[in-house]
Amino acid sequence: MTLKRAEPVVVVLLLAGFAVMGLTAAEHHSPTFDEVPHLTAGYSIWAGGDHRVADPTHLPQWWYGMPLNLMDVNFVERDDPFWRWPDELLLGHKVMYHRGNDPMAMIRAGRIMAALLAVALGAGVWRCSRSLFGRAGGMLSLAVFAFSPSMLTHGFLTTADLPAAMGLLAATWCLWRMLVRPTWRRIVVSAVAVGTLCLIKASGILIVVVAVLLLTVRLIQAKALRRRWPRLCAAAAVHVVIGAVMIWGFYHFRYDAFRDAGEADQGFRWTWDKLLSPPTTAGNMVRYARDHRLLPESYLRGLANYVYFTSGRSAFMDGKWTESAWATFFPYTALVKTPLSLFVLWGCAAAGWRWRRTAPWWVLLGVYWAAAITSEINIGHRHLMPVYPPMFILIGAAMRGRRGVRVVVGLALVMLIAESLWIWPHYLSYFNVIAGGPTQAHKRLVDSSLDWGQDLPALSEHLQRHPPQPDEAVYFAYFGTADPQAHGIDAEPLRGYYTFHPRSDPPRRLRPGIYCVSATMLQSVYQRYRGPWCKPYEQLYQAAFLRVVAWSNADADAEARQALLKEFPQDYWAKLFDDFERLRVARLFAMLRHREPDARAGYSILIYHLTEADVLGAETGPPAELFEQVQVEQ
Repeated sequence: MTLKRAEPVVVVLLLAGFAVMGLTAAEHHSPTFDEVPHLTAGYSIWAGGDHRVADPTHLPQWWYGMPLNLMDVNFVERDDPFWRWPDELLLGHKVMYHRGNDPMAMIRAGRIMAALLAVALGAGVWRCSRSLFGRAGGMLSLAVFAFSPSMLTHGFLTTADLPAAMGLLAATWCLWRMLVRPTWRRIVVSAVAVGTLCLIKASGILIVVVAVLLLTVRLIQAKALRRRWPRLCAAAAVHVVIGAVMIWGFYHFRYDAFRDAGEADQGFRWTWDKLLSPPTTAGNMVRYARDHRLLPESYLRGLANYVYFTSGRSAFMDGKWTESAWATFFPYTALVKTPLSLFVLWGCAAAGWRWRRTAPWWVLLGVYWAAAITSEINIGHRHLMPVYPPMFILIGAAMRGRRGVRVVVGLALVMLIAESLWIWPHYLSYFNVIAGGPTQAHKRLVDSSLDWGQDLPALSEHLQRHPPQPDEAVYFAYFGTADPQAHGIDAEPLRGYYTFHPRSDPPRRLRPGIYCVSATMLQSVYQRYRGPWCKPYEQLYQAAFLRVVAWSNADADAEARQALLKEFPQDYWAKLFDDFERLRVARLFAMLRHREPDARAGYSILIYHLTEADVLGAETGPPAELFEQVQVEQ
């Protein structure tokens, strides 16, 4: 069979295999952190035409929420506080787990919609590579895409990361084609692509920088283009007009985020003043657009959310913590989360690159990498998704190499396929040998690079295969928005990022048993007492411990209890109990960081079997680590 005849068969098989691998892997995982709020927000757009759950990713949410209209979803009432006073996380959790709905059926429907986008992106990678490097190059690029752990992860989640990669790729390609031959048809197509990107994710604003650089490249390459300034200016105006119409149209040409203006008196969870402080250039632009109603309220609030929540976040990398950001975070993340075979293929392709034809992909890579390195939010490898499709396209040039190069390409591709099949279904937890593989991943990166709340089914299966003894307790510190109980996990919650079934009684002594800890919780990244254990934390813990012991000792003595309440009111004790719980788990996690887990659920949940002596040491013994101050880089 000739390459020409084999091409359609190979392309269909690769895309079908990609879809099967991704969907079957996703079936093994609970909803990830962002899927619960995204899917609920998407359904709320379809169900009521309401955009109050402000987020700059409304178009992907709308897409994922589409099939939920065919399901009997029991949404919250209009007077529900989580709807009247929108909180996307708590609203999503309530709809998924407390309204009689089937959460996995809802997630499954949304993930199928995500798979359609992922397959379309794969087809786009193949088409772009084929146009540059021929049939063989196109099929190589598609094969690399289809077996990439990153694509097999984020292509099948109801989040905005893969749609953002898809939107940036499409907008860049359409802009370049327009600049190569600026016909009115290409101008309109480019404007629609850019407008769509603006509705996908706030980071899509980078397309403005990409457009300026692509125009500069074309002016250098084609001097004749300089005489077409009138058409280029008209093209810019068309982009602005079509983009604005698309944005306003998506929000029903209505400024108010609340469909019923009478409900807006409740306001939002985050006020404008909070989101736009301290003043920044981006924040001032959003404020100006809001004051003059240049764009819909919900869209502007989504941009304000993005500006506010990306202006510095706690982060963890390779045994270090920070309260700001590292310029090395994303390079390091790419180094340990990208299969080494891709770097080999990248090197093999180097000889086949021609700047004149591949300029748009180099521009996109350069702009996005510059934005990533200077970003103030270091929370996950997923934010690098837009760099992979252009990388895959450029790898197609490897098929133009000599015979020896093509042999290396074949071996590297076989290695990639083998790694992809080996790590199934845990694509989110993929780490290469530089990081020590996925079993050592919790020491390298956390959050969405490893632990995004996806391994509840694996933990449930582990506890069924290894049930606790009658005298053993089961504790769980979970990082996610899914509900462990709904996934068959009966465990006492340790103070986590979200505790959906908290206790209201005073703290009780920890008991020996099975301690299940999400990697993000283990590294104390987002807790109140974050980073490594230090002397100030120890002093607070010891003081709180004495107070809690005094309260416990007065349990059977009414007069002693009244004396304590007379000394400090009930509110003081409630706050003390909460603070003590947070300090205690932080001290416990500091101890667990210095021992290897006894088992794992997937790769993101570490399981420890603690004896009475272990628990006593964690609560009252010398701390496992004790720094002078919190060792957090600023």
